[in-house]
Amino acid sequence: MINQITDSETSRFADDSCFFNYGCSLDVILRRMQDSLNKLRQWCDINGFKILVETTVAVLFTHLRDDINSRLKIYR
Repeated sequence: MINQITDSETSRFADDSCFFNYGCSLDVILRRMQDSLNKLRQWCDINGFKILVETTVAVLFTHLRDDINSRLKIYR
């Protein structure tokens, strides 16, 4: 189900999910990830699920130094 929600690559285990996005442009990667988060939130709202923001994290693997935590939002 989750892999049909977004265009991101996904990995799932039990009740945990992980979205993967990669590319050359950080702005494009973040836009794709935000789109995936928005679609996931909409799906959760429709199906009666809640995302626990307190346990949700974003991890950026890059050689660049950039703070993405303030740029990705689940509930605005």
